[in-house]
Amino acid sequence: GFNKLNTYVNGYSKDKNKINNIIDDIENNRNISYNDKKINIRNILREANLVTLSVGIIDLLDGISIEDIKNKGLINQRVDEITLNFEKLIIELKKYSKNQIIVIGFYNPFPYLVDYKEDIDIMIKYLNKKYEEICKMNNVDFVDIFYSFDGRVDYLPNPLSINPNTFGYNAIFENVIKYIDI
Repeated sequence: GFNKLNTYVNGYSKDKNKINNIIDDIENNRNISYNDKKINIRNILREANLVTLSVGIIDLLDGISIEDIKNKGLINQRVDEITLNFEKLIIELKKYSKNQIIVIGFYNPFPYLVDYKEDIDIMIKYLNKKYEEICKMNNVDFVDIFYSFDGRVDYLPNPLSINPNTFGYNAIFENVIKYIDI
């Protein structure tokens, strides 16, 4: 079974994290408090059997309007910039983490915007494709969760939040678990 989790550290995880925030954390070897002790991110990465990563959606959405989503040139340029930054992050992570890294892809975070669904889907699929390429090149597992969320408004019941509910997180877990080396 999966009763093997000795330690779970998510103190470096923040809701509005961007790729550069994590790169900065690693470069500055940021400390967090864990069980009343100070621990730094590089040691966490060195000791972790598994690192899961989901970052880039805030980078993608920050500063773009809903109308911008129809502008393929702008969106593709933004995705390409994010991908370059994401690759920097993966290279930085791999300096310290020698064990398994799993990157979790993206779903359409706006299922309520029916008129924009096709454009948002294309944008998210392109981002996933670019991430998957970077992961393959760097021997990192990539989990595509797009289709698990497609048409599942029930996973995102709050139109004001891009974060899923428990059912959505469970769907992500069901996808990720297939990749975990035990």
